[in-house]
Amino acid sequence: MSTQSISSNQPGPRVAGLDAIRFVAAVWVVLHHIIPIPEPMIERPLGVWLNLLFNGPAAVMVFFVLSGFVIHHPFVHRPLGNPIPFWAQRWIRIGLPAGIMTLLTYRFHFLGVFPPWVGFRLQPLGNGAGFDDFSGLMWSLVAESIYYGLYPLLRVAGARVGWVRLATFALLPALALLMWQPRALLFNHFTHWMAWILGLPAWLGGCALAESMARRAVTTSESRGSHAVLAWRIAVLAYGLVASILKEHPWQGLPQIGYPWTLQPFALLVVGWLRAEILSFPASAGGLARLLERGGRWSYSIYLAHMAGLSLWIALAGGRDLATAPWLGAILRTVLVLAVCYLFFLAVEWPGWQVARWTGRRLRAALTPAALNPA
Repeated sequence: MSTQSISSNQPGPRVAGLDAIRFVAAVWVVLHHIIPIPEPMIERPLGVWLNLLFNGPAAVMVFFVLSGFVIHHPFVHRPLGNPIPFWAQRWIRIGLPAGIMTLLTYRFHFLGVFPPWVGFRLQPLGNGAGFDDFSGLMWSLVAESIYYGLYPLLRVAGARVGWVRLATFALLPALALLMWQPRALLFNHFTHWMAWILGLPAWLGGCALAESMARRAVTTSESRGSHAVLAWRIAVLAYGLVASILKEHPWQGLPQIGYPWTLQPFALLVVGWLRAEILSFPASAGGLARLLERGGRWSYSIYLAHMAGLSLWIALAGGRDLATAPWLGAILRTVLVLAVCYLFFLAVEWPGWQVARWTGRRLRAALTPAALNPA
């Protein structure tokens, strides 16, 4: 990537290539939850290995690093100012679609439209029991909301001690939490009100990456070749696969090792991988890269609505793939889920996005010194 392509994103919020990664990560979560392997193949070696490869929690950690990068990148060279517009815009952006999905799934599941396990709901304080992969999607949204709330303070701390040191310091409470419940297999086992501590080092790692990328001139000699990027991608996939194996099929004599343990070092690997991707992404992407970039614009809807799409497939297909063509059934199931997600983007997320941006602009205009102290 050239110097111009990096600097063109200053102070705007977008860096070329990140939307493509966001889309892939969102689809990875979908494939983790909907089990893309047909029932006749699920117990065979190929099916087992593919299911282990689709590590959804690892994709969530990628989201955290991306989120830290995207939030901090526009403010590396300019002040945040009054945090109220920032908070309002970010919380509306994430909260409005999540709130509507909560109503569609959890509150109205008694109508028979959605089964109870599709619900988005907040965990009571102190209650870490009774959660599974499906109903535990909300923990990451709560964590994101907390990071947005803390960002003005984290920004001050990062400027004083450095973002890398701040991310390192954040590992200390995360490790203390892990020592408290060392056998926890999933992040949401720590409840929504504490799991954010485990994702904070990854989020701060994204902030550190944004700081390092924006504060130095990126020259052509720093660009990464395709072989280096491919090596990073293989390393990320391999690590996610190993983390799945340690959780689902531990080696003989070893206990299960949960994702809260294995995905802490994974965040550091993701930071290096994202840096390589940013440096190698072409300034004028075309073909598949452009398609993936467009897909990244509705990746949040993919994360929010994919379980609703799966419940629709269950209602239509009785929870089974096509008996005569199992692979076709698996493909149709995935296509249907993504179609539901895209419709949710058009109907809910995109209008909510415009509401968030409008609110942020209005608040910034109202809270500027000129508005507060008219001549």
